[in-house]
Amino acid sequence: MTGLLFLQGERDSQTRGLAIKWAARFKTMLEGFRAVFGNIPAVVAKIPDITASGHKYDDVVQDQQDLAAAENTGVRVFATADQPLADGLHFTVAAYKVIGERFADNWLDLTGP
Repeated sequence: MTGLLFLQGERDSQTRGLAIKWAARFKTMLEGFRAVFGNIPAVVAKIPDITASGHKYDDVVQDQQDLAAAENTGVRVFATADQPLADGLHFTVAAYKVIGERFADNWLDLTGP
């Protein structure tokens, strides 16, 4: 089965203008993928609570990610805020392993066994 696993938005959290457009930009991208691959499912990992300087709109992006899941069929979103960051922006290796498992769990919940 074809689908989309997506973890993106950290850079968008640097400016309010990009942050408030996250859901709309995701929808445009998803529509592009679906035009090529059909009505594919998508699983989105929310960005973390970023502590690195210059990322003051992470909460706006997180809200937009929830909005994207609510506004688009076949989209599931899950939190990552409980996972440790190595530098205030990027996850640790251990965190990426947990996030990978969450992608798999959410994919199976969304698409079935």
